[in-house]
Amino acid sequence: MKRILLLLIIVLCFSSAVFGIQIKEALWNGDSIEYVDGFISLKKTDNATDDEVDSVFDEYDVEILQDFDKHDIAWAEIDTGSDYFEIIDSLESSELFTFVNPDLVYHLCMEPNDSRFDEQWHLLDTLNDCDIDAPEAWEITTGDTGITMYILDTGLPSGPPSDSFPDDYVTVIRAMGEIIPEGGLIHPDVE
Repeated sequence: MKRILLLLIIVLCFSSAVFGIQIKEALWNGDSIEYVDGFISLKKTDNATDDEVDSVFDEYDVEILQDFDKHDIAWAEIDTGSDYFEIIDSLESSELFTFVNPDLVYHLCMEPNDSRFDEQWHLLDTLNDCDIDAPEAWEITTGDTGITMYILDTGLPSGPPSDSFPDDYVTVIRAMGEIIPEGGLIHPDVE
């Protein structure tokens, strides 16, 4: 893994030096981003004709580097001497494209070497993004021995009783010495 990261860094440095690629920072749509200057990705709308797209590309001096694929997404280059974000906005407002984006730069996040990390969805859930964004937080800090954290787990499920948790809530709550409210039900599904 370290070799791959080192190779990636060397390739990025080499390509930047040889091809003049510049990574810049900017505020775009309210977010702070890093992007590769002069490159964009875009997706054609279903009703955009090739002639219309070519005409707009000629107007803004857009050069296709990777032609539109089966999903109508392409990668293109625009003149770095022009106003990068103004061209992006103009292309997007032409209504020929579903989106026009800067060529964004992403950074690898710090993840543990735990072989079962991918099973811990609460730390990193790439499917539904129902997590605490642990890798992103670890990029900021990996902890402080002066901070103590406690986790209180009551063992009570958040849903109705099931085969995996056969005790009903009323029994559990009574065992904890709690008073059952008048009307008797803690959860509407408990009979």
